[in-house]
Amino acid sequence: MTRTATDASGDESARPVSHGSQTITIGNTTVEVEHQTVGLDQLKLDPDNPRLRYLVRELGHRPTPKELADLVGREDFAEDLFRQIRDNGGVLDPIHVLEDGTVVEGNTRLACLMRLRRGQPADPRWRTVPILRLPKDIPPRLVSILQGSFHVQSKNKWKAYAKAEHLHHMHTTDKMSFAAIARVLGMQERVVERLVKQFDVMTLEILPKLKGDIRRGIKLWSHVDEFFKRSDLEEYRSKQTNVKQFADLVVDGKIKGGADVRNLSKFLKSAKAKEALHKDGVKAAVAVVRRSDPTIDSQAFRRVAEAAAALKSLSLADIDRLRVETPAQDLFRELLKQLKQAARIAKFQLE
Repeated sequence: MTRTATDASGDESARPVSHGSQTITIGNTTVEVEHQTVGLDQLKLDPDNPRLRYLVRELGHRPTPKELADLVGREDFAEDLFRQIRDNGGVLDPIHVLEDGTVVEGNTRLACLMRLRRGQPADPRWRTVPILRLPKDIPPRLVSILQGSFHVQSKNKWKAYAKAEHLHHMHTTDKMSFAAIARVLGMQERVVERLVKQFDVMTLEILPKLKGDIRRGIKLWSHVDEFFKRSDLEEYRSKQTNVKQFADLVVDGKIKGGADVRNLSKFLKSAKAKEALHKDGVKAAVAVVRRSDPTIDSQAFRRVAEAAAALKSLSLADIDRLRVETPAQDLFRELLKQLKQAARIAKFQLE
């Protein structure tokens, strides 16, 4: 069991106990950290942590430590982590802490320990925690890189919105280029740039229209994500007026789900479909497009179209196999059989 300090009053871990130091590398910079065991009261949850930042803004006031801990506890994985720490009798990995006690990595672990201590205040396991204390003069840029390395690319990732917000912070506050961020976090530069732009659209175009309803805004992240991922929308989103138009469609509920964005380019090609989208939403726009494109709302028709495209592009090698291989010929016979049957049921002539 880790040794702790006790003052004259018997208060365990009244002061940090050092266990030595080591050097770690952050962003190609060597940083000396100190291993310590400290009392929970000597640490502070960070309201500016990317995982908490948007939830804190929603509160509208400076949260108390318990409020912060409760916010952390809302995370999907928090309950599993709580049980893991409880059953293990403590945390497995030390928490990273600034010189003043602010937690920069490990807020959820600290929140779990605080909850365990509230439930079992006499249990010594929930009074202290191992930490790595960062030096007093560590640049904020290196702190951001440290957080990003744990939660942007690693298995313990933040939610998509928090991840994008952190990349945006690194770019705007820490003044790091997209290339520099990509390099230190092991990401593709174009992905970093895309996520930063997505965050801008969310915060500048969508959230203001929701009058501070951040939770609803977070649910719309998939819409923005799909909007920026699609190559067929590249030209459309290059104009800011179109981006604003897209934001209006999302906020007004005209585009219901993130998957609906995949059909946006088809709507934009048809004046009538575009008009229907703005007036009555996705369902009306789909009804217009399906008159000329039956694949827009049917997976079965999309597969038929894919099969037709595959037949058009058969290679010479496939043709040669078709000449001599009975199983290959049987595939075509079955396809023809099903085509005829569908046409017969639908009462239309194939030829």
